[in-house]
Amino acid sequence: MQAEKGFTLIELMVVVAIIGTLSLIAIPAYQKYAKKTSEVACLAETKAFSDKMFIDINTGVEIFDDSSLLEILKTLNLKASACKTLVFNPAAVASEADGTTVAVEATLANISGEVKNPVDAIRKVIKCEWDEGVSCTYHPLI
Repeated sequence: MQAEKGFTLIELMVVVAIIGTLSLIAIPAYQKYAKKTSEVACLAETKAFSDKMFIDINTGVEIFDDSSLLEILKTLNLKASACKTLVFNPAAVASEADGTTVAVEATLANISGEVKNPVDAIRKVIKCEWDEGVSCTYHPLI
């Protein structure tokens, strides 16, 4: 008598069921991992631009008078790859009683990056500010 070759239908169905069960577990885990990776990449990009600004402020570079740096800051979104948008928010301006405006400290400026694929709405925007050092926090999109 000759031995049979190949797999039975039951064996193939069991293999398909196992693969289907594993994919049900793996796909959601992968999606969450991809979202966290997106957040970390945008955080790194936003922090890098903020660190540059912090160094320039503390080494005496006139960042608000240097037209070339201002042009670079205006085109941050063109350079952003990990963030959906990357925006430089210049220092606020205050109004004097006589109606004139004066610039407030450059340290009140910040850079914010919008995460492309956030885990949740609370972690949608990363805002980096500088004071004693650079600090970045998550903010919900307003």
